[in-house]
Amino acid sequence: MLHYAARLNSGVRAMTGDSVTRIDFGKVDRYLEDRGFGFVSRTFTGSAYGAEVFFHIKTVKRASPELAEALNSYEKPLFWYEYEQTAKGDQVVSLVDSRVISTRFPDDYRNIINAAERMLVDESRPLNSSGQFSPLSETTTRAILEIVPKDILTKFEEKISELEQRKSCEREERRRIEAIKRQEAEEKASVQKRIEEDEFVQLVAEISALRFTHSKQVSEYIVKRRLGDKYKNISGVLEMQMHGKRYGFDGGFPPKIYARLCSELDLDNQGSDAKPIGFRSYKEINGE
Repeated sequence: MLHYAARLNSGVRAMTGDSVTRIDFGKVDRYLEDRGFGFVSRTFTGSAYGAEVFFHIKTVKRASPELAEALNSYEKPLFWYEYEQTAKGDQVVSLVDSRVISTRFPDDYRNIINAAERMLVDESRPLNSSGQFSPLSETTTRAILEIVPKDILTKFEEKISELEQRKSCEREERRRIEAIKRQEAEEKASVQKRIEEDEFVQLVAEISALRFTHSKQVSEYIVKRRLGDKYKNISGVLEMQMHGKRYGFDGGFPPKIYARLCSELDLDNQGSDAKPIGFRSYKEINGE
């Protein structure tokens, strides 16, 4: 990727009225050669005007004819620039040599160093499978390596290492807790399945001797005999819908158990158009 440290033609910081310029680094996102202007991305600054800063070809040519030629290449150039806030939006006023930013623009330099630290030592940065932070964008990485002194980078790297280690430990702890919860849920589901199977076997044995012919008879039997506590896991209130109306069917069964029950006892249903849309067991209804 092309990169140019364009020379600074003037040591005087541009000021227009009350507007104050800022320093940033970016990659040319768009360049409209026939119109003589384009847009460069931001790295360290933000604005209500968006993620891009306007530049005119004359500004680029004045600083670096070589860079101006590169605007038409496939790989768009990156550069440091000075921009100002105008009524129409943010606009590049000059290109900047990164080597002079700390001395000629000390306030901006400090802000950039602080922004770089926030980007690097960021709690929200995701970890990869190796327990390291996912890399920043190529543009951001290039800017940080160019502007941040090695001794400060070393301090940042120490902080990054500590944060990565802490986040890795936290991630492993979360995974351990999630594994325990999954195991507990699986065991609970297994126990519940056995309880429901025991109730089903017991219900089939009890109903078989009664020689019922329709499933509705089973439901009426459970309700009249108040067997909700005895078969509280497999019977309850079945929510039904027919012709757009909903109603609760007391003593009902969830569809899978209902199908098994009809098969085991050779029961017929009512043959109505009602469809089951929900089920709450007596156990749930009683808040157990």
